[in-house]
Amino acid sequence: MLDVARSVGPLHSTDPSTAYLQIAARSDAAIDDIAAALYDDRALLRHTTLRRTVHLLTPELAVAAHGAYNHRIVPKLRQQLI
Repeated sequence: MLDVARSVGPLHSTDPSTAYLQIAARSDAAIDDIAAALYDDRALLRHTTLRRTVHLLTPELAVAAHGAYNHRIVPKLRQQLI
């Protein structure tokens, strides 16, 4: 499963189910394994990048993608979350 994320690079994730579909289509990972990678192990991260595009990344790739993050939208997204 992590091999998929590393080999493909950023996996586009627009809603919660998209992350599961992206990995399931490319591997034999179980839904519980994907959920654990996202929420328990944090081996995969959702990262908002330029133009509010959400990508699924490994922590190593997230560091590189952080430069594409649009810091101006942080307050608005934080308010929406709260």
